[in-house]
Amino acid sequence: MGLLQQRPVTAGEIKLIGKESNRPEDRLTGLLTVDELDERLTVYHDNDCWMRIALPKLRAMGSKKVAEAVGISERRARDILKWKAMPHPGHRTALEDVLG
Repeated sequence: MGLLQQRPVTAGEIKLIGKESNRPEDRLTGLLTVDELDERLTVYHDNDCWMRIALPKLRAMGSKKVAEAVGISERRARDILKWKAMPHPGHRTALEDVLG
């Protein structure tokens, strides 16, 4: 009843798939069913969720808070948040720990 409202959506995982089909002959002959979707799709692994998930959250915190939490200079934090510099692996781990 009433007007429907927009529901917030948070992406948990993004899977990149190709538009080409694998094993089309098996699918046409019935050897592959709809339930075996993983066998028909090419899945590309996206290993850099850092830029899509962690970096926007850190930007929302601000460079000063990020610098204090990780123990780096504010200038270095600002460069990392603007993607002008890559964080050291140890700092990257610390940055991810700040997010929880």
